[in-house]
Amino acid sequence: MSTPYLQYTPENPDEKGSVTIIIGGQPYTLTDDSPMYEDALGSVKSGVADDELLALFQPVAVVGERLTGLSERITTDGANIFFDGDAVDAGIARHILRIMSREGRGKPDAYMPVVRFLDKLYQNPSLRSRQQLYQFLRRFDFTITADGDFIAYKGVRRDFTSIHAGPGIVDLHPMRGHLPNRPGSVLQVSRSYVNNNPHHGCSTGLHVGTFSYARGFSQGGLVTCVVNPRDVVSVPIDAGWQKVRVSRYRVLEAIECEYVFPVYDEDDEEEEAA
Repeated sequence: MSTPYLQYTPENPDEKGSVTIIIGGQPYTLTDDSPMYEDALGSVKSGVADDELLALFQPVAVVGERLTGLSERITTDGANIFFDGDAVDAGIARHILRIMSREGRGKPDAYMPVVRFLDKLYQNPSLRSRQQLYQFLRRFDFTITADGDFIAYKGVRRDFTSIHAGPGIVDLHPMRGHLPNRPGSVLQVSRSYVNNNPHHGCSTGLHVGTFSYARGFSQGGLVTCVVNPRDVVSVPIDAGWQKVRVSRYRVLEAIECEYVFPVYDEDDEEEEAA
C-alpha cells in the first residue's frame, strides 16, 4: 500500500478535513463528517492491514455483507443496502456506521437491533409515516434498543404528568387530563386519533421528540420513551422535525442527559444494576 496522506484546512474551519489512502492504485477518501473518520485516521497512523482499512473506508459494503447474513429481507449491491428492495435511508445507514465505529467491527450480531428496527418499521401501515420518521432520524443521532425500537424524549411536569391535558390509556386504564408518565408506564391512544398531517403543528396524539426539544418543554421533569417505529404517525415540520406524533410509547426512565450511544440494551442495564 502506498503511503496514506491527510488533507487538513485549519485556516478555514468551514472546510472538512479528510484522510485518503491508496490501495492497488485506487484512492479511498473519508471526510470528517463520517462516523468512521476517527477510527480510519487512527488506523492509518498505526499502519493496520489493507483489508482492515478497506472495512473503514468502504463500510457500507462491509456492513451490507454482514446484514445479508442476518436477514433474507436485506440485500446489497456493494454501494447501497436494501430492505425488501427499498434502499435504506441515509439516516439508518449513518446509524449503522455509528454502531460499526463504536462496537460493530467483527461482531455481526451487533447489527441485529438494526434488522429488528427495519422489520418493525415496515410493519407501520403508512408509507407516509415511514418517510416522515426518516426525516426525523436522518437529522439527529439517535439510539435504538436491542429489540429494534428507538429512544425519544419527553418533557413532563415535576410530578411526571403530561404538560398538556387530553385523553389516553395508561397501563390499560382509560384516562383524561394530565396523563401520568412514570417510568415503566405504557401510554397509548388509537392510531386514528393521532393527526397524520405533518403541516399541522400542535394537534392530537401522543408527542415525543429530541432531547433538546423535550428539555425545552420540560416543566421540571424529563423522561426517555421507547417507541416502536410501527407506532409513528407523523413528524410535524413546525419544530424542525424535532417532535414525533405517535400512538403508543413506553416510559423508560427519568434522565438529565441525552443518550450518546447508538444501541441501548435494557438487559445489560439490569445486569449492571444487579
